[in-house]
Amino acid sequence: MLNMYKNGKTIINGKKFQYKILNIEELILFFNQNQILKKSYINLLKSYKSHYDLKQLERDSKESKIKKTYYFIIHNEEHIIFNLRFVFYDRSIFSYLDFIVVNQDYRNKKIGSQSLNLFLFKTKNDFKMYELKVRNDNIGA
Repeated sequence: MLNMYKNGKTIINGKKFQYKILNIEELILFFNQNQILKKSYINLLKSYKSHYDLKQLERDSKESKIKKTYYFIIHNEEHIIFNLRFVFYDRSIFSYLDFIVVNQDYRNKKIGSQSLNLFLFKTKNDFKMYELKVRNDNIGA
């Protein structure tokens, strides 16, 4: 089980944002209560993988009963600016990172690296090793 704070505030490039760490059920509930952010998130997903939506994320998350899947998102009132999916086993010191996506309007502003650093800082007591999956066509990564 994660021992970190699941919600918080941060400042990136002088702008205020909120971050959340959510499992798939919490993520879906959050977006059901925040339709503007849900639309932004779906657009973010489709910018990364055009065939993905929340249902596909839910299917992915339930593929394994022994792995835990969580999402680290950063947002303001209108946009999801960053998404990271991380997968791990209970009581593991290792986490697998993928589905790292920065909102197109916020790219090339060091937001991705600052958001990743915030995630690493917030999970440093939970994991000692991380594996990052990067698609071959992701030149920017």
